[in-house]
Amino acid sequence: MKSEIKNIIDEYHNTHIIDKEIGAGGQGTVYRTRDEDIAIKISNKPMEFNDKVEYLSILPIPTDINITRPIALLKNKPGYVMRLLNYMKSIDTLRSNKIKKDIQVPEWLKGIKDPKVVAELIHYRDTGSLRKRLSILSKTASILTELHSLGMTYGDISDSNVFISEKENDYQVWLIDPDNIQFRNRSNNNKTFYTPKYGAPEIVQN
Repeated sequence: MKSEIKNIIDEYHNTHIIDKEIGAGGQGTVYRTRDEDIAIKISNKPMEFNDKVEYLSILPIPTDINITRPIALLKNKPGYVMRLLNYMKSIDTLRSNKIKKDIQVPEWLKGIKDPKVVAELIHYRDTGSLRKRLSILSKTASILTELHSLGMTYGDISDSNVFISEKENDYQVWLIDPDNIQFRNRSNNNKTFYTPKYGAPEIVQN
């Protein structure tokens, strides 16, 4: 990020010091700030941004549902302040291609000759095994079900928008990037976003 926009001011005149980029997508870029609990999202589509955030602010999203949402708008940039999910990570980290290179092979796996299979099994064990994966799926489905019961859809479900606790025995699940939430009767496909390989067929095919 350029130095001239390193200090960001929100609508309540709070100054946020940008630390580093932590994610980017089709709708904008998210930055970590010096405050460990705060992140900043800056939109790369300023013409659509105000309408989208205003629409998001009036949606009847329950306060107890695990979806991040804007805390404050930025003053001189198209973006907003939001809660940073510390000690959480995207479910992308459960993929086998995230395996650590330096691993210690336990006795019960030393009979397996293929080192790739051994590494995948250790990664699977160290990331919560089947219990954690089933819990993640169940809680993600519960969040989506609650939204659907209120007539809303979360259009950009993907492995980068579902966050889980880093702790093995902690099964918290949060959805981030609420910009894509819409009411089911809002028909404007031109403003529908999805992550490649994750979009619903009817959305991808327009």
